[in-house]
Amino acid sequence: MVSLKGKLKKTVFRGGGSGFVEAAKYTLCVVLILIGGLIYIWPQIRVVKLGYERDELQKQYNSLLQTNHLMRIEVANLRSMKKIETIARNRLKMDFPEDSRVVIVRMGLKKESADLSPGAAGQGDKKTDGVAKKES
Repeated sequence: MVSLKGKLKKTVFRGGGSGFVEAAKYTLCVVLILIGGLIYIWPQIRVVKLGYERDELQKQYNSLLQTNHLMRIEVANLRSMKKIETIARNRLKMDFPEDSRVVIVRMGLKKESADLSPGAAGQGDKKTDGVAKKES
């Protein structure tokens, strides 16, 4: 048998900073791997988040479409005169006025300068709606 006693050498680590350099290299590799992973995963997370936001907006859009449809139906119902009259009578407690409470106002009355002058009023004629009436 061959003796290996004289041929083996001991390897001794010297405390001169080589351990610090190795730890720094290891830490740098880990940090680079983490940054690479984040760069790869970040767009995937963003896509999922935007997908959820899109789904939520789609639900809101559908709800607004439904509300719009119902409002259009209500507008069509309220435009009918019968429906307006029913609401006025039942909800607002309104009714048609008595004939004695109705006042008719006519606009665009044509003036006759001789009949409407202040001196003409003393002649006993009274002007109403452009028609002369005699006072009795």
